[in-house]
Amino acid sequence: MKFLILILLFPMLCWAKNSQDTIPGYMRKIDGEVIQYYSPLQQFADQSLLTRANGNSPIIWTAPQYTNHKKTVVYELLVGHSTGTSSGERKFDVSLNGNELFTLTTSPQQNGHYTYSGAGKSGTSFQFIHQSYDLNNDGFGFLYITIPAALAKKQTQFSIKGQNQSSRDWFMVFQYARNLKFDVQVTSLVTRKELKRVVNFFIDWPIKTEEEIQFQSKFFQCSQLLHQGYNSFQWPAYAASSTGFDTILMITKSKDIYRIPVVLSAVKPIEFHIIHHSHNDIGYSHLQTEVATIQSNNIRQAIQWSEIEGQPKWHVESLWAVEQFLKTATEEEEKAFVLAVKSGNIILTANYANVLTGLCVGEEQKWNLEYARFLTEKYGFDIQSAMITDIPGITYSALKAYTDRGIKYLSLGPNYVETQADHGDRVGGIIREQGDQFFYWKPNLKSEEKLLVWTAGKGYSYFHNIPEHLKKIEFEKRLSKYCNELIENNYPYSIVQLRYTKKADNGPVDTTLCALIQQWNNQYVYPKLILDDIPHLFKQMEDSYSQSIPVKTGEMSPYWEDGAYSTAVEEMEARDLVRKILDWEQRTPPNSRTSIQLHLLQSIHKNLVLFHEHTWGSWCSISDPEIPFTTDQWNIKKSYLDSALVQYNKLVANSKMQEKPSVDYDAGFYSRNSNTTANNFLIDPQTGGLSHIQMRGKSISPRIDTLSFFQLIYRHKINPTHTINPKLVRIDTFTTIGHQWATVFLELPGFSELTITYDMNLISGEIKAHYSFQKAEVKDKESLHIAFPLPWKSLLYRTDSEPSIYGKSQLPGSNKEFICVEKDVKLINNTTVFRLSSPQMALLEVGGMIDENQKNGAKVWSEEWANNNSPLFWYVLNNYWHTNYKAYQSGHFQFDVTLQLDQ
Repeated sequence: MKFLILILLFPMLCWAKNSQDTIPGYMRKIDGEVIQYYSPLQQFADQSLLTRANGNSPIIWTAPQYTNHKKTVVYELLVGHSTGTSSGERKFDVSLNGNELFTLTTSPQQNGHYTYSGAGKSGTSFQFIHQSYDLNNDGFGFLYITIPAALAKKQTQFSIKGQNQSSRDWFMVFQYARNLKFDVQVTSLVTRKELKRVVNFFIDWPIKTEEEIQFQSKFFQCSQLLHQGYNSFQWPAYAASSTGFDTILMITKSKDIYRIPVVLSAVKPIEFHIIHHSHNDIGYSHLQTEVATIQSNNIRQAIQWSEIEGQPKWHVESLWAVEQFLKTATEEEEKAFVLAVKSGNIILTANYANVLTGLCVGEEQKWNLEYARFLTEKYGFDIQSAMITDIPGITYSALKAYTDRGIKYLSLGPNYVETQADHGDRVGGIIREQGDQFFYWKPNLKSEEKLLVWTAGKGYSYFHNIPEHLKKIEFEKRLSKYCNELIENNYPYSIVQLRYTKKADNGPVDTTLCALIQQWNNQYVYPKLILDDIPHLFKQMEDSYSQSIPVKTGEMSPYWEDGAYSTAVEEMEARDLVRKILDWEQRTPPNSRTSIQLHLLQSIHKNLVLFHEHTWGSWCSISDPEIPFTTDQWNIKKSYLDSALVQYNKLVANSKMQEKPSVDYDAGFYSRNSNTTANNFLIDPQTGGLSHIQMRGKSISPRIDTLSFFQLIYRHKINPTHTINPKLVRIDTFTTIGHQWATVFLELPGFSELTITYDMNLISGEIKAHYSFQKAEVKDKESLHIAFPLPWKSLLYRTDSEPSIYGKSQLPGSNKEFICVEKDVKLINNTTVFRLSSPQMALLEVGGMIDENQKNGAKVWSEEWANNNSPLFWYVLNNYWHTNYKAYQSGHFQFDVTLQLDQ
């Protein structure tokens, strides 16, 4: 157990005694971006205010008022700034109570210990003293601001604002003041030498002079020399079998005694099986071209590691990286790669890329596995497993694609952020419900095919952002905490899957890992560390627990697909193109395809997979939407779709095949009027939607009075009450043989040429709505939805032989707020069956439009299933994410939505 104790009286006495004029510079946040980040004080100072050199991100906070009698006062702040990641000098303006004091200039590529100092206005001055670097070689230390005491007698409000240098470079002020703090962990680490459990002590010691402190308990006693700042040490203290309560006394030189209560929980022997890989974000932190170089070099490093160590294991998460490596590899490198794979040192997994499965139809999921088949056929590799990283959730069709391909094992490593409510970024219930769980997945419960699915409880990023010199102690802290959680949650197994990626996304191969594991196992009896691979680990679980592995079907309905609708026009184009490709493949038997056609198909498949790859865009796409780092990433991302479109046109030309003609919505016999009645449907004069439909002899009205069928609903900003409905301008009605038409002209702020054309098929009763509009750029948060207040008792959104039923076929942790639709949705209500579809859109909101209001900086997902009184909404577009392909979207939209009443 861990106890964090903050002693408030002690440090104030220290300040008065040792340095009356130096006081803490931070008391309370007023405004600015808050992030969690590394600092020299580690867990005692891990929240900071962040400003960037972009001219528009000030940070503001209050400091204590000065009540002493000196003429000047020195405020102490724990700060950091980009230097290893900086490309030039950056200027940050520092103000007090609205009056500028000085400009602090940081320098790039600092090394060793360094200082900044200077004089400001009104008798002020500053000095920055560097203390440490993070893993990116960015600098951290203390900033001392000296001001006349008269300026600090009343209000003391500081602010720092980066000047506009069109840069992502940053300066941060930690929400920290020196105090005596303790963080005590009774770990689950049992030493091999003493056979005792280790206690970790972490102390923030505010006194400048070193002092030896005594720690006493009825079980042990020890002492430690503490220096000013962060201190940590370990002590083997408790027998492995000890449980209950204890009190540790901390005794200072002045005989002050502080009591630290601890709880001794049970321990159990646990084996952490480390699955080492680099998370493949094709974009985000680096341009896509840079990622290709990084991942190719990772493969080279893994080959060298295997040649030196002999026993390492490293997983290639996405085979796109292998393709990039082979493009530039020498003949010798290719041979070494093949040998490393066949020797089991490099483990290939089946996915070409980490895709958003909810945006794909079943055939697209198979395209993602084509390159694995190519490598198997060319080199004789045995690729048994797949891994999905970062993405929360996976659709039925993606799971079935693995069983169809003969994949045995699937490792899921979702996005993991310890401090967030769901322990991940927009992951909903995935980690809570699926973490450290495994099961056999089958297409149906009677099927002979099966896939062992296992979700890593700590995702893939549990060890990110650890400086090399802190790696062992951080492993000890985090794995001990993890052990305690597993025991508290009654984890029934001794084997744990532990995903490991070093530093950050697209991180390097950790060539020191074997040495760390050996050192660890020499020091501790348990938990034990084992460097493993997915096929071996999953097979071990099968052999050990074959009788208790549950069998399931269905899907973990995913959460991240809505991010793709920050570029909805292109996503609609992609879905249209996929439909055209599948139509071409259906009309062109495999044995009749030429080599040119096969090559074009392979390229199209890869490009569409890469367009649905999960990386949204640059990490700063919202804060810096116009800089080349952001725009270049989107241009490259869009080039995958553009290339696929060009290749498709070549494919059609090579095939001498005519595309199916599109509907001409201008054909027919017009009758312009303002009458809202068109015989079989009634147009709502307030919304332009349909307030009544006569379909196949049935009279259908909206279930909710405030909504109409096909109604557009626009939301400006995140607040869900800020809803704007379009204004009806006019209606044109016309008829053709067997069809009744109406075009509704609407006005909506930010939209132009907005029309909905309704086409009622008088024979089938089907009604189709064609939407068309020009959208202007809107840099605020926004979204657009289409309402369908239809009655339903069962909602089926995959209508093949094994339908998915909302609330029944979805596995625990699934997204309850929207579902991902491949083809259409069936709404069953007693004897009535409605069919709802849109070729261009994949997301259907259930129960209401997505509420993006945040709690503690994160979207909170519903834990309740929507009831069948709830309306449905097609999700047309949004830019709600904190990082998008683009910060805003514009252009010409056109898409179709069809409502049909089945017999």
